[in-house]
Amino acid sequence: MILITGATGNTGPEIVKAVLSRGERVRVLARSPEIAVRLLGEDVEIARGDLADPQSIEAAMEEVDRAFLASAPAPDTFKNLRRVTRAMLYPPMGFVVRLETSIASVSGYAARDKLCADIATLQAGA
Repeated sequence: MILITGATGNTGPEIVKAVLSRGERVRVLARSPEIAVRLLGEDVEIARGDLADPQSIEAAMEEVDRAFLASAPAPDTFKNLRRVTRAMLYPPMGFVVRLETSIASVSGYAARDKLCADIATLQAGA
């Protein structure tokens, strides 16, 4: 299973769609599961939580072996992503991809399309 954070943001829905198109199981971490269901549909498992809440991260990571971490720029973004990345190292995951969404937003759809294509080609353990 792949955990995706930032799935309800500007880039996240496209990432979810690309990963689902590969037949992968997807779980998203969302502060508002109601919004996530409306935006992402029923094929996605949703874990209520926030990057600032270590307990919700731990719960969302159950049975996860790969992750895509995206988050909007905020004062604690680096600290939160670092906490999540560290938690994902034990036990080790197949791969973890981190994206600072402010970078993807600058280049618009071209960057988003390339990123989706790159993510869709990743294989477990690659």
